[in-house]
Parts: sequence; structure tokens; C-alpha cells
Amino acid sequence: FLRLDIRGRIKILHGQNRKTEEPPLALFAICTPFGPPSLLEIPHKEVMFKSKHKLDLTLVSMDQRGKMLLGYSDAELANMGGYDLVHYDDLAYVASAHQELLKTGASGMIAYRFQTKEGQWQWLQTSSRLVYKNSKPDFVISTHRPLME
Repeated sequence: FLRLDIRGRIKILHGQNRKTEEPPLALFAICTPFGPPSLLEIPHKEVMFKSKHKLDLTLVSMDQRGKMLLGYSDAELANMGGYDLVHYDDLAYVASAHQELLKTGASGMIAYRFQTKEGQWQWLQTSSRLVYKNSKPDFVISTHRPLME
């Protein structure tokens, strides 16, 4: 979610060809992102990270940006199940996206909370796709973007 500064005016909407007593009104506005420049100036590619999973979503590996953000090492991630670090309130949502992934080969974009090593909850926006080997699903690649206010 992105906070926006909206500035505009309500004006008469001309050209509607309606013969009513009062002409329709419309909002004409300019929307600009509102927030600390440090968050807005970071290119999204620099904060995105990727992870590789088994078909049950058990983590196999994560790139360096993800390990830095979440605080886990490869050895720690190898001992965790695919749902172990997902917030309880988001489990059904993530499981539904996982089922869609297995049926169609790709998940939609989902947002959920993931627990960092320090015990904090980091919101992530994630999309995943199946990678096939010999025409059979082999593993999952996920692309994550941390969500910030």
C-alpha cells in the first residue's frame, strides 16, 4: 500500500449529453506518492529477493538480500517447513495460493507476514512459479518484495 497526496477540484463534467436539472460532477485530481523520500527513492529491484522451495514450500535456498532482511542462514532455513514462519492469521491464505500454484504452475501476487529471526513480522509481497524437469514439477521459485509503510 502506498499513501498518496491527492489534490484536486470537483468540477462540472461537460459532454455528457444528459438533460437533467443538474449537470454531473467529477473529481479532477493529481495524485503523488506521500512519504519519506528514503522509502520512495529505493528502486524496487534493490529490495526484491528470490527463494527456492521444494514442492511442499520447504525452503531450499534464499538469496543474500533475503537472508540479510530476514536474518536467517541457509542452515537455519533448511530445518524449517514451508509454513513454519508464516503468521497464523495468514496460513489459510498462503495455503490457498500454494494450491493454486500446484494446479496452475503459478500463484497470483499475495501479501502475508513472515517471521524474522528477531521475532518481528515482516510483510512480504510474493509471487511464485513452478519449475519443471522432464515435464514434471520439480521445485518452486518465489520472488518477494518487502512491504514498507
